Amino acid sequence: MIDVNELLEIAIKEAENLMDAEIFLLKDLFKGYENLKVAEIARTALPPILESGRIPAEIITLMQTKEYSKENFDLQYPLLVKKSQYATRPVRYMAKPILNIYGEEYYLCSEWFEKPGANNDRPYLLRWIKDNK
Repeated sequence: MIDVNELLEIAIKEAENLMDAEIFLLKDLFKGYENLKVAEIARTALPPILESGRIPAEIITLMQTKEYSKENFDLQYPLLVKKSQYATRPVRYMAKPILNIYGEEYYLCSEWFEKPGANNDRPYLLRWIKDNK
């Protein structure tokens, strides 16, 4: 399967060949996240970034804490938990994908919300993705 970053590079190169009348189609295609729920964005966008090796191991360790996850993703639970620490998948964590980061398997938090006002995780997630692509 093609990596999302490779796909983006191909798309950018192809965009150079677009005619003016075709630009609106490209904009529509790359709205992408607008129509996805925040948990689906997390499920699809985080694994390639976290599994790429670009995120330092120290940050992966911090992502297993409530404090870091609250500050950076506005989550109420750690973003990641090690699969090896549980006999069965813990409640509040996704069954799939199971992430393989630095040789360890992790579950990804499933408790993402986007309620207007007090509990909206979407801007935190999108900012983190933008900063770490």
